[in-house]
Parts: sequence; C-alpha cells; structure tokens
Amino acid sequence: MAINIGRTILPMAQHVRGKRSAVTCHLKCADACAKGVCNTSSNAYFRDIVDAQLSRRALLGFGAAGAAAIVLAPAFAGGSRAAAATAPAAPVGARGAFGFEPISPVAHTIDEFTVPEGFDWTPILRWGDPLFADSPAFDPLNQTAAAQARQFGYNVDYTDIIRTSATTAILFVNHEYTNEAIMFPADQLENDLERVRGVGLKAHGLSVVELTREDEASPWQPVIGAPLNRRFLDDTTYAFTG
Repeated sequence: MAINIGRTILPMAQHVRGKRSAVTCHLKCADACAKGVCNTSSNAYFRDIVDAQLSRRALLGFGAAGAAAIVLAPAFAGGSRAAAATAPAAPVGARGAFGFEPISPVAHTIDEFTVPEGFDWTPILRWGDPLFADSPAFDPLNQTAAAQARQFGYNVDYTDIIRTSATTAILFVNHEYTNEAIMFPADQLENDLERVRGVGLKAHGLSVVELTREDEASPWQPVIGAPLNRRFLDDTTYAFTG
C-alpha cells in the first residue's frame, strides 16, 4: 500500500521502495534477482519443466500460482480484455506457457509494480482494507489493534485464489511478518509502543476473503461482509482434525 503523506509521518518512506524492503531481499536471498543468471548448466529450470506440462489455462483453472492470478491479466495488443479471455492459450516454448518476455531486474529506487509488456495489474486488497460489515475505515495515523483485527492484514506472503466458479473465488493470504518502521508515524514509534505492538500483532495471521468479478476478463473484487470472510489471529482457536 502506498500512502503519499510525507517522510515525517512515514520515516522510512524514502528508504524503502518497490514491493518489498531491500533489507528483506538482502537477508532472505542475498539479492538474487538483482544478479546474473545463476543456472549456467545445461539443466532446465523447474519453471521450464512445468511450462512443458501445463498450459496457461490449466494452470489458472486449477488454482495453482494464485499470486500470479492476482496481479497478471493479459491485455493483448490490439484487443480488449474480453478478447483476452477467449484467446487461445499461448504455445509452450522459449517464452513459457504464459507467453511473456521476463522483465529485467528492477532497481530498489523504482517505486512501482513492474509487469511484462502486454500485461497489467490491479490490486485486490491493501493493508487495512475492510473485510466485514463492521470493519472501521483504515486510518494510518490512528490505527488500533481492534481495528486491525477486522481489517486485511499486512504483508501478503503465501497467496492463493481458489475459484469456485468463473466469477467467484476464495482468496487465502498468509500475513507472515510486519515492518513497523514503515507502518507507523515516527512519534508513535517513539512514544506509543503499546499501540505499535498491538497493531503489529493483529496485522499478522491469515485472511480469507470471498471474491467476485463480472466475467473472466475482469479483475477480482472483494465481497465485504461475505459469509466466508475470516481473519485468523494470535488468539484464534484452531482445531486439528486430521
């Protein structure tokens, strides 16, 4: 989520750009995506093996690669979204089953979500978005633990969209960790640690959200207050059944 309200409110706004913190990339994978190709052998990448077996339609139809389904929607040159929905699956080959040219590594100074040529992206949910009829509106300057417990969590990690029909689905998201240094105003970080810790705790966990769309060429939209919407938090009771 991007909130353009200045560096004095978000103290790390000029230090953390793009979709994830540069510190996270450095610690988790040693900045692998900013380096050269690591596989210099004649062995194929796992993605190439998968591409040879699954078509684009099969991959999305069975719910695999849910994260890609969230942000990638083909917008073929010279055609409409409706045309993209009925277009034949891209042939499997050097460009893969999805049929796109990979993007080059994006510098950490670029504050935008970059997708391959011919594709666009639409956000479904952002940190703090309401999930229930009684969810309060997100207020980045006055966030509370109680409000966060009824809102979409922070940091979209494992993500899957399980389609229940052509126009309905269930979104499952794991909110693995939080970065309080860019979530709160500087004065709260210094003087209101109880608030910071409380919100951070409730921003972890899981979100389950019902989705809908007009047709297969349209982006998914959350259904606020849907019966299956859930937040699984630190104090949620779990039952092990198998």
